[in-house]
Amino acid sequence: MNNQMYLWKLEQKVFSENLVNIFFDNNTFAAHAYLNAFENALPSKMKVQYLSCYDNNEIVALAILQKFRFSAFDIKENNFFKKIALQFFFSCIPCHFAYSGSLFCIALPGLVFKKNLTESVKIDLIKALVKKHGSTVTIIKDVHEVGVFSKFSENDNCFPSVLDSTMEMNIKPNWLTFDDYLNNLHHKYRQRAKKVMSAFENVVIKDLSVDEIQYHNKKIYQLYLNILNKQDFRLGKIELNYFLELKKGLNDKFCVTGYFLNNELIAFRSAFVMEERIEIHFIGFDYNDNQLLQIYFNILYNNIAFAIDRKVKVLELGRTAQDAKRVVGALPKYFTDIVYFKPTIIKKIFNYLYPKYNNNSTSQPVRNPFKD
Repeated sequence: MNNQMYLWKLEQKVFSENLVNIFFDNNTFAAHAYLNAFENALPSKMKVQYLSCYDNNEIVALAILQKFRFSAFDIKENNFFKKIALQFFFSCIPCHFAYSGSLFCIALPGLVFKKNLTESVKIDLIKALVKKHGSTVTIIKDVHEVGVFSKFSENDNCFPSVLDSTMEMNIKPNWLTFDDYLNNLHHKYRQRAKKVMSAFENVVIKDLSVDEIQYHNKKIYQLYLNILNKQDFRLGKIELNYFLELKKGLNDKFCVTGYFLNNELIAFRSAFVMEERIEIHFIGFDYNDNQLLQIYFNILYNNIAFAIDRKVKVLELGRTAQDAKRVVGALPKYFTDIVYFKPTIIKKIFNYLYPKYNNNSTSQPVRNPFKD
């Protein structure tokens, strides 16, 4: 194969189930079902492109790109003059993102290759993809091969190194109940957990059906917005019917859990349920209630109980609030992303914003909640 023969072709709709089964690890994540469900839940300001790469008549790679325009309103900036400057800049120089995979789902890869392709071929395929279908900023996420990442890091148009991380917890085989998890904690962590959970003793926890999600739809969305509006840096924003459409499309593979106090919904948790792992998705709550009821930490403990009950091996807790997740026993899982810029000025802005708003620091406090 040579680079001149590669042709990235836009598909008119979601990849066929047969093609997804060949390229994706569909036993780990229901990729085809998720893509179809996400099409119905797609944010209005975002479009998804599905691309197949051909070498002659053979498909050698698939790519999923989420495309959207980034603006100053996606950055939480309290300084008035900096806010005005950012708004002026992004109004003068439009910044369009192409993000491989899903902004909202860690388990879904955005770029998959035919087995046994060499490193150099993969590099050529990524170059061809970025050149023809990339945007102002193109992000290729979760690049596991060091050689591929290093090759792009040498390019002047790439951000030199993006170290990303998510928080994971291995569910130990001897944790048959949540009490087993508690008994595995050091005394101070176990006492803290019990104190936190005592604040939740009057809260009713319930997995919601499609009809119940529809009934509580507006409240769920408002609780989600409470969390979103606290974030410093926001890439993508879901819309009102997002959770409803995912539940309709994924059924038992997507779970929305409601937390009720005096019959009022005060919080929710959503999760992708796979054979051996659970990925916690969006959560939502009111910050005023959180102070009294310790909602966030109670959701974390409930996530662990949920994973133990489902007998999975890994609980994926997401990228944010990493220190809180270390407290309950999660550890960071690191991976690298390729970030490619077309105009140099956008890269300079990114160089300024990334360290300011990136919360995935490797200098988090050391936590050791477990006895062994």
